[in-house]
Amino acid sequence: MATERLSRLEVVDENGRAYTRWGVHVELSYQDHGRTLKIFVADNPEAPHKPASGWSKRGQTDGD
Repeated sequence: MATERLSRLEVVDENGRAYTRWGVHVELSYQDHGRTLKIFVADNPEAPHKPASGWSKRGQTDGD
């Protein structure tokens, strides 16, 4: 999966959005013979950023 164009990462569980972060660079790493997916997240100054804090945790709204 190409991640060069990503500017937002969201993790969704059975309760909805658990984690949202804007303005990021994402790298995916499959490990343990495909049983583990690691997601590496870093700030990307070239990616569009959402106004405000740029991230949210469950229970907080990010306006979307």
